[in-house]
Amino acid sequence: MILLAEYAEAGNSCRAHEQHTRAALAAYLAFSTALLALTFSSVVTNPGRVVLCFVGFLVGVFVGNAVLRSRAHYAAFVGRAKEIEAVLGMHLYTNAWPTAQATGTFSTKLAIFGVVGALAVFFLGTSLWFAFR
Repeated sequence: MILLAEYAEAGNSCRAHEQHTRAALAAYLAFSTALLALTFSSVVTNPGRVVLCFVGFLVGVFVGNAVLRSRAHYAAFVGRAKEIEAVLGMHLYTNAWPTAQATGTFSTKLAIFGVVGALAVFFLGTSLWFAFR
């Protein structure tokens, strides 16, 4: 009975980490859009643009780190769920994992990290461009 409760908790944690990752992406995209609008407005000076873009880069680094940490936690919970499945004779995570990997794609968290990373690099490049312009 305790293993079933732990199994259910692992599933809940996996769903929570998925929601956290998507929420982090949504928040960073909204933040980036606002920051870009402010950066390229006519009221901001060139040094201000450097600072704003660098802030966008730093926030991207922090969000990217949070996504990677969430990915590690997710993998740990799935690993524990697989161990419990082996004891209980269940196959939900055990059967799904190889199927997902066989599609030749990468995980949602890596895709989200790629988007966040690309935006962060864009902000760093833009910051340098404004700095040496």
